[in-house]
Amino acid sequence: WKVKRTYDVVITGFTAGNGKYEENGWIGAIEFGFYDKETKKVIRTGQTSGMSEEQRARFSKDKDGWVGTVIEVAGQEISEKGSIRHPRYQRIRDDKNKTMCTLESAIESGKK
Repeated sequence: WKVKRTYDVVITGFTAGNGKYEENGWIGAIEFGFYDKETKKVIRTGQTSGMSEEQRARFSKDKDGWVGTVIEVAGQEISEKGSIRHPRYQRIRDDKNKTMCTLESAIESGKK
């Protein structure tokens, strides 16, 4: 059995789409990271896709407006450097802000 955990991360940007996504002007994947309390910046640690085409189109319409938004991703495990194994987009987390999404809290929640 593969363990599946969820992690709250912050959108740092997007990759360009290819194929039909490029033709539609849509993003390819969401780049994400964790908030660093010392530098007060979000440090990019990975990227994910797995969203519906409706959500992909929504992110694509206002890419800059989504940067800094908290999302939830599912994955198998997280490394000490913040890399999530096999991350998949789950949902937007309107109930959280980026300062709550630290690598330390993600690693701690992954141990449970």
